[in-house]
Amino acid sequence: MLMSMPYIQTLVRWQYAYTPEANSAEALLYTDFLKPRDWLGLDK
Repeated sequence: MLMSMPYIQTLVRWQYAYTPEANSAEALLYTDFLKPRDWLGLDK
């Protein structure tokens, strides 16, 4: 059990190379909000 999870029986799963269902809210999260960013400005 992860320490940050509440002390109830909670299922936590990690899946390698996961791809969300097309046109879902989760797909929008992946395409619009979780884009890699150049936080240090090294690509200039």
